[in-house]
Amino acid sequence: MSSRNFLLVYNDKAGKGLNYNLTAPSYRRRFEFSFPFHRGSFNKKLQYIEKLFRERGICFKSINIMDLNNTVRMENFDTVVAIGGDGTILSVLPYIVNKNIKLGIIPCGTANLLAQKLNIPKNIPQAVDVLINGTKKLIDVGKADDLYFVLRVGYGIDADIVNGASSFLKNKFGYLAYLIQGLKCVFNLAPKSFEICTDNKCFKVKASAVIVSNSGNMFRDKCSIAPHSDVSDGKLDVFVLYARNIKEFLTVFFQILFNKHEIGPNVLYAKTHNISIKSANTGFHIDGEACSSRKVDISLIHNGLAVMTP
Repeated sequence: MSSRNFLLVYNDKAGKGLNYNLTAPSYRRRFEFSFPFHRGSFNKKLQYIEKLFRERGICFKSINIMDLNNTVRMENFDTVVAIGGDGTILSVLPYIVNKNIKLGIIPCGTANLLAQKLNIPKNIPQAVDVLINGTKKLIDVGKADDLYFVLRVGYGIDADIVNGASSFLKNKFGYLAYLIQGLKCVFNLAPKSFEICTDNKCFKVKASAVIVSNSGNMFRDKCSIAPHSDVSDGKLDVFVLYARNIKEFLTVFFQILFNKHEIGPNVLYAKTHNISIKSANTGFHIDGEACSSRKVDISLIHNGLAVMTP
């Protein structure tokens, strides 16, 4: 019997999208769930996961993510297991970053990019085995004002795609909803104005997208917007897309898709430890969750999170 104690944090609305409002001084979170979730299928999955833990003689407690901040003494657990997608991971980060608590992942969401980046299997028994017999890996954690992230902060067309994918499409098609929304956005490219400050230098740009990433993988880990993305290198990757039309966009898109990243008139790649972004267009996303603020300060916590990996 394992002497470890696991907290299973489940999100029965995984993939439905939380909306974070960062405009108020208190940075309070405003949760909005877009449509009814068919709980029966998720409940069966959760029961199956709990059965696997019992069969292995593992001590655990299950809790809905909405009750996380009210009922749990985190110091009683050495591993917090996120059962859901990247949004579920985003929600548990405040409780485990820079603490002696490991993150475990059982991927069950629309997007599971961190799990894919770390080669965590989507097969549930295999993912549970990683939790028990895997290796602890230290990774970096980004911080956008008061919110932690492990993937990226995205503006422009990146935010339009992630935030604009309808609940109906995500419910029906899963990750393909983002591709459908992406096709719509490509035909309506509209560069926006940004003021970017990093390394004590500020510059203004008109760009179709600005992305600051810790892990730059996208499209089910098929490609990365960062040419040398590494979640443990102690640096943020910066991607600025200047494309003004479909031709320029597709040129950069296919370079990224085939891992042929090239700095040119339509794109900029850089690395930094911290960055500030101002924009009158307040909409952006953090790890796939919609946010709103005119100015965001982004920094990095090197090796701030321990994750169980294969």
